[in-house]
Amino acid sequence: MEQMNKRDESPVFNVEQMSKLVENESFLKMVFNDLIQQGNAPESVLETLFWSEVAEDSVYSFQYNKFASK
Repeated sequence: MEQMNKRDESPVFNVEQMSKLVENESFLKMVFNDLIQQGNAPESVLETLFWSEVAEDSVYSFQYNKFASK
């Protein structure tokens, strides 16, 4: 599945791909751990981080797309 259909479109949320980005990105990892400690579900936190930090950010989107399954 292609993550970016057109240059203008945002990446598509994928739990495994987002997990890999969070593991490799210190800021996202810190926020993820904080939200988990507050009792939030991991998948919910990943999706929240995706939409708040990754979807509209070109740098995070580029890094996120590096973790796409080929």
